[in-house]
Amino acid sequence: RGTGHFGLRMFAALEAMLGRELPRWRRYRSDFRVMVGDVEGGIADLEWDLATLPRNDGDRPYVVRAIAKLADARILADIVTNPEDDAPRLVLADMLTERGDPRGEMIVALCRSSKLDDDDPERESLLVRVNQLLAVHGRTWGKKGYAYWRGFVHGVVVRWPTYAEQLDEAFALSPPIQELRFQAYKNERMKDPTRALDDPRLDKITELEFSSPRFEVDGEVIRFEREVVRRLAGRFPNLRKLAIRDAELTIDEVRSIGPRPKLETLDLGHISLRGGLPAIFGATRFDALRELKLDHCGIDDDDVAALATLPALTKLEVGNNAIGARGALALARLPLRYLQVEDNAIGDEGASALAACFKGVRLHVAGAGIGNPGVSALADLELSSLDLGRNAYDASAARAIARGRVAKTLRKLVLGPCGDQKLSGEIVHALAGMPRLWMLLLRGCAIDADGAVALLDGIPQLRVLTLGHCAIDDAGLAKIVAHPAFAQIDTLELDHNALGPDAGAILARCPQLPRTLYLNNNHLGDAGARALAEAPVASRVVELLLVNNGITEEGARALVGESSQLVGAISRLCLHENEIGEAAAALCNEKLGPRFCYPGSARTG
Repeated sequence: RGTGHFGLRMFAALEAMLGRELPRWRRYRSDFRVMVGDVEGGIADLEWDLATLPRNDGDRPYVVRAIAKLADARILADIVTNPEDDAPRLVLADMLTERGDPRGEMIVALCRSSKLDDDDPERESLLVRVNQLLAVHGRTWGKKGYAYWRGFVHGVVVRWPTYAEQLDEAFALSPPIQELRFQAYKNERMKDPTRALDDPRLDKITELEFSSPRFEVDGEVIRFEREVVRRLAGRFPNLRKLAIRDAELTIDEVRSIGPRPKLETLDLGHISLRGGLPAIFGATRFDALRELKLDHCGIDDDDVAALATLPALTKLEVGNNAIGARGALALARLPLRYLQVEDNAIGDEGASALAACFKGVRLHVAGAGIGNPGVSALADLELSSLDLGRNAYDASAARAIARGRVAKTLRKLVLGPCGDQKLSGEIVHALAGMPRLWMLLLRGCAIDADGAVALLDGIPQLRVLTLGHCAIDDAGLAKIVAHPAFAQIDTLELDHNALGPDAGAILARCPQLPRTLYLNNNHLGDAGARALAEAPVASRVVELLLVNNGITEEGARALVGESSQLVGAISRLCLHENEIGEAAAALCNEKLGPRFCYPGSARTG
């Protein structure tokens, strides 16, 4: 600012001495105006300068770019000043779109999706598009490990050994970042990693994540989760979100994290907490906590009763614990909107308890030992999302769902696999006509091609369809894609079926392909890969997973070759478990970079 004020005084003195302005003075003066915070004055000077330049003047492009840069800075300052307001973000998005910058589309999509319910199909579609934009342009807009929220970088992954450099980059971003996710990678280590938390700039952070806080070097495990917790105690009073996962901590050490009256989200997954929840979540310690994740914590029925002390809790994930029917009843009495209690043996008794008391809209009870009586009880809830995968019911359960109140409200439904039970075609007729259902996952339900066609007939609003492990062959695929409603499908999963080389050509003839295609563990081979890649409709595909399809170097080269329609738009191409060779893998990596998934590539998962 001192330089800016000096410059402005100098220009004023020279103008007074000469009695006039010299050519281009306002252009140079605009820099000093910006230095003192007068962005509007800087823009005004540049616009005046542009208006006085002849149309063929070589300086005009420079001035136009300078005006655009300052206009962006003005909007960015407004965004920083009003972080909760979407209006300035959307103004910037319009400006970027007018210049042909796809980041404008991303900002609009993320602002819109942030206001939609998790079960809204529009949100799903928007996020698929965002992932595509980030995959194609992400390295231009930012760096690997950046997480975006409402159009701007919200969080950054930090590797412990390089924390100093990464924190400098992170805190230089605007708007200011809110989240840091500290991660350790194999075969890297440093002395006293948690000194990174002493950086005073972290006091501005509202979200912190520590996943597996340890180093693994040549088989040696060096743990430092206790030091992480010690440095958290009494600090970061403004934290809204905290995750410490996969850590060896005592109950007292976990308890030392609180009290945190402003904390809204807490993740303590993979930490042994049996018997400790009353001490951790005592009264007045976490009054603002809305979301809690306690998966793989060893907690039981007695533990979950302590969660009643959390008055604001609306979202709870307690998968893979030792919760039974009594615990399910305690959970059902909480004022939750979302409950995930998968892989707990709650059985039909627990399902009935949930049906009697649960007032939420999203219930995920996969692998919970639920049979036909439990499903029948749950069918009378008014849910938008229900996950019943990996339980022990038969086709009569689907009929119960279709007859129950849940049929009118469900948007997402997961059924099967059900052990030795095969739901087959009976489920199709039962589910047809559900008015709001747009996502249906039927992995392992033995639905054949005729059943899939019947689903498209009976649920015309279907957008996501999973038919893995259903023995669909090329002829069956041809029936499915020929249906007029197939063009509405945005995500199709056909993993572990009987698709062969003709499947690629069949998909290539579709008027419109799904944006996400999961074709893992089939037999497309090189011919199928080539036919699919070179089809004009393939340009719409955002994700293509072809794990274990007998693809060799020839097929891999076709997927990214000159005739491929995939390269420009795809965000993820996965060729794990195919013998494509080093040369073809290098070519795919060159063409797609982190969008390519294969052992040794820039992105391996």
